[in-house]
Amino acid sequence: SFWFVDIPKTSSTAINVLLGSKFGSPFGKNNYLNSNGLQVTQITRSLLLPDHTPAFIAKHYIGDELWNKIDRFTVVRNPYQWCSSLWYHTIKHHYLGIKADTFDQFLDLLEEKLAGDFTKRAIYPTNYHQTDYILDINGNKLVNQLFRLEDRKAIDEYLKSKGIFGYLNTHLKKFGNETNSSDYRIKSFEKRKIEHIFQRDFEILGY
Repeated sequence: SFWFVDIPKTSSTAINVLLGSKFGSPFGKNNYLNSNGLQVTQITRSLLLPDHTPAFIAKHYIGDELWNKIDRFTVVRNPYQWCSSLWYHTIKHHYLGIKADTFDQFLDLLEEKLAGDFTKRAIYPTNYHQTDYILDINGNKLVNQLFRLEDRKAIDEYLKSKGIFGYLNTHLKKFGNETNSSDYRIKSFEKRKIEHIFQRDFEILGY
């Protein structure tokens, strides 16, 4: 009776693995790194709706009638930390289409990629703002349960209400997908760039 819109770098791997272990397809995670940095391949995730499928695409396949009946939930993150984490993630995974030596360069290249109609882009971690994952083309929010990564207890309580236990025990620590982005101190001019590029994220997500 629910669907998870899994935005990258918001502990989506932990949640997807728990969902796949509990319910199987179409939940799960196609590929992820374990705590030893080794790739794990699962087959539970739907091939039609791959990892990090935006809500507007999922809604199309699930259908309007069912979509409007079920809980649609997601987890978002402070845009400053989200950008830093995404940058480290691209470096760790061979740049994911954005090869930048500095965070400043990364932000400039990311801004170029994020220009234009988000519904025309391929499903890829560096192709969307956080809000692109949860809005339709008219700016309507397609999820009815939105949690902040910073409020892990609320996420855990919600998952427990769906019969999914252990989120707080596995969050980030169990998986090798997490990076050392928290060690990076974002400079003031980089913050201004983030505020410009992700203005809608700050406004809609309430940061």
